[in-house]
Amino acid sequence: MPNRNVFAAVVLTVTLAATAALQGCAGAGLTVLGAGAGTAAGTGVNHALSGVAYKTFALPSEEVRNAVLEALTTMQIKITGDEKTEAGRAIAAHAANREIAVEIEQVTPRGTRVRLSVEEGALFKNAATATEIMAQTIA
Repeated sequence: MPNRNVFAAVVLTVTLAATAALQGCAGAGLTVLGAGAGTAAGTGVNHALSGVAYKTFALPSEEVRNAVLEALTTMQIKITGDEKTEAGRAIAAHAANREIAVEIEQVTPRGTRVRLSVEEGALFKNAATATEIMAQTIA
């Protein structure tokens, strides 16, 4: 089966070339391995490699702010701050040993971007909790 051997040689060559080209670039490797895994349960929530959740809403920023506050309240997460910032709003909250930070940025009059991070201790970001808060905000 000469075609099978040629195919195997081509696959091996491409793999080795990609490995050499991407050496030392963990982000590129993770992007390739995680292609298509950037959404959470069909909600359109995107994650950075750091575990931060992002979503852009086709709503005015005040409506998004109210939805975030309602989601946090529904989940019985204590809101510890809600301040106006240069870019929009910053909401802080706390649950168990998790610190939640929500940044709301008005991109257009009907376009609002939300950045949501949940820190669990000094080093760990909890993407699952961030995703659920965002899903509750969407609901």
